[in-house]
Amino acid sequence: MKKFLLLSLFLSALYVRAAVVPVSGTETIADAVSSAVAGDIIELSEAVTYVGNVTIDKSLTLRAAEGLESAPIIQGKLSIKDGATIRGIVFDGASEVADAIRIDDTVTGAPVVISGCTVRNYTNRFVYVSLSGKIESLTIDDCMFIGADNSTTNKAIYASSAHTQAETLSVTNSTFLNFNTGSNYFFRINCGEELVLMPVVLIDHCTFYNCYDRRGVYLYNAGRSTIKNCISAFSERRDDTKSFTAYGDESIVKNVISYNVDLYGSAPKENIISKNPLFVDAENGNFQLYKDSPAVGAGDDGSDLGDPRWGVSTENAPVGELPYECFKKPYSMSPTTHSVRILWQTLDANPSGTVYYGKTPDLGQKLTAETGWNVDGEGFVHVIELTGLEPFTEYYYQVGDESRRYETICTAKTAPEKGTDFRLVSFSDVHDNDEKIWQN
Repeated sequence: MKKFLLLSLFLSALYVRAAVVPVSGTETIADAVSSAVAGDIIELSEAVTYVGNVTIDKSLTLRAAEGLESAPIIQGKLSIKDGATIRGIVFDGASEVADAIRIDDTVTGAPVVISGCTVRNYTNRFVYVSLSGKIESLTIDDCMFIGADNSTTNKAIYASSAHTQAETLSVTNSTFLNFNTGSNYFFRINCGEELVLMPVVLIDHCTFYNCYDRRGVYLYNAGRSTIKNCISAFSERRDDTKSFTAYGDESIVKNVISYNVDLYGSAPKENIISKNPLFVDAENGNFQLYKDSPAVGAGDDGSDLGDPRWGVSTENAPVGELPYECFKKPYSMSPTTHSVRILWQTLDANPSGTVYYGKTPDLGQKLTAETGWNVDGEGFVHVIELTGLEPFTEYYYQVGDESRRYETICTAKTAPEKGTDFRLVSFSDVHDNDEKIWQN
C-alpha cells in the first residue's frame, strides 16, 4: 500500500510539473522551448505561419491548440534532439527548405511520435532519422506527406541505418502523394546488407498515390516487417518500379492493392489485389473510395484498405469515365488468311473484352467476347479471334470494353493466300538469362 501511494505521489508530481506554454503569432517557438522544462507542452495558439528552424532539445510535446480554424504552419526545419510528440501541425518547406523533421544525432533511447501532421514542399527529406540517432520508437500516424514539384531527391521517410537506430517503426493511417520526381527510395528503412530482426516495422492502412521509383516502400533487410491494408496506385512507371519491398520469412505483405506496379522482395505475400482502387477524384487529392472499390472490406480485419480518413462514397464508380488500363499491351498473333488473334492483359479479373477493328483507323466493327484466362495477382488475359477477314490485308484494331477503349490503335495483318510472294522473319524468345529461365 505504501509503495502504491509513493508511486501515485510521484506520478502526480510529474503531471503537476507539466505546463502548457502557449505561443502566439508574435512569439517564437524557439523562445518557448528555451523556457520550457522536460515534459512541458508547447502549444501553437494561432493559425499562422511560424518562419524559422526549431530545435527541441528536451522531451516536449509540440502541438496545435484545439479549436483553430486551420492548422498552424512551421516554415523551416524541426530538429529533435530528445523524445518528442508532434501533433496537428503543417510543415511547409515552400519548395526551398531541404529537411522537414530531423531526428538528430543526440537523441538517445526516447520515443518520437508524429501525429495529425501534414508535411509538404520540402526538397529533400521529410522525416529523417540521422545516421547516429538512437530512439526507442518512431510512430507516425494520421499524417499527410506531399512531394515537392521541383525536387529530384524527395524522401518521405528515411532511416539509413535503422537496425542501429530504433526498436520499432510504425507508419499508420497516412497518405503519401506525388513523390514522383526521381525520388530513388522515397520511403527507405535500411537495415544493412544482412537480414536483421530489429527494428520491428509496421506499415498499416496507408494510401500511396504516384509515389514510386525503383523500390517504393523499401524495407531493406528489415526481417520483421508487416505491410498490410495499404493501397499503392497510379505510380509513374520507370525501369524497375515497385510498390512494396520487404524481406525475410518473418515479414509479410498482405491485404494490399498494388495497382499498375509490382511487389518485390522475399517476404511472403497474401491477398494481393492488382485492381484499380477506384478513387473518387485522385487527381485533385480526393482519395475517397467508390462503393464498388475492391479496397472496400478487403482488410485483414474486414476494414477498408488505405488511409481511413478518406472513407467510402455512397456511389459506385462511373466506369465509363475511368481510363481503360492494360497491364500488358495489345498484340496480334496466329494470323491465317481469314483470321487473327488479338491478346492483351488487364489489371482486373473481368473476362469481358472488346476489339474494335477495321481497314482504316476509323475502325467501324467490333467483337466482344469472354475468352482467355485469369492470372491470380495480375489480371485477365484476353484472347479474341477476329474472323471473316480478307487475306494479306492490314487491319487496324483497338482493345477495350463496351464503353471504353485503350488509348493506342494497333495494326495486324492476315496471312497471304497460297502462292503469294512474301518475306518471313522468324525469331524466338530472347533473354539474357540473368534469372536462369533456362539451363544448359
